Amino acid sequence: MQLNFNRKEYERKFLQPGGYVGKIVATGIEGETVKVFFDIAQGEFKDIYLKEYQQAGGEKTFDSTKWNKKAVVNFNFQYTGAKYAFADLLNYLEESNQTFKWNNDTNDLKNHLVGVVYKKNVYIDKFGDEKEGTDFPSFTTVKSIAEHKYSIEPTKQSKEPATSMEKPNLPTDLVPDDIQF
Repeated sequence: MQLNFNRKEYERKFLQPGGYVGKIVATGIEGETVKVFFDIAQGEFKDIYLKEYQQAGGEKTFDSTKWNKKAVVNFNFQYTGAKYAFADLLNYLEESNQTFKWNNDTNDLKNHLVGVVYKKNVYIDKFGDEKEGTDFPSFTTVKSIAEHKYSIEPTKQSKEPATSMEKPNLPTDLVPDDIQF
């Protein structure tokens, strides 16, 4: 049976761990979380997430539910660390875009370039085999990407638990009055 199928149209390219120049395509605020949606702006993977979005039925009016989760960075302002990370993003944007100055409006972030780093993610699959993939992104400056001043190595995680729950290292002669508040 004859089948007209353009295989090239459906071949998938997977983003590899590395540094990329990204472009912010949309932002959103949900509760205390600022969401920053971006795409790859240059190179072999240019517009990779836009193409996936369109294949998923995304329209001109941005629909965040159709955007790839690996191209979103969430800043949950409920946590102080997220506020520091968002301040870093603003610094990266100002350093990477001469005309950008933060004006307390997330819509101003759109269409600006920023460096995006995808680290390696080493994990154990459901069959117990160690695999390597791409972790969620972090931001940096475009200059850091151009000068290859970033690391893609995964954060080392110990395979041993930090403490054993069977034998905790607690003093045996501790009484409630010994605890200082």
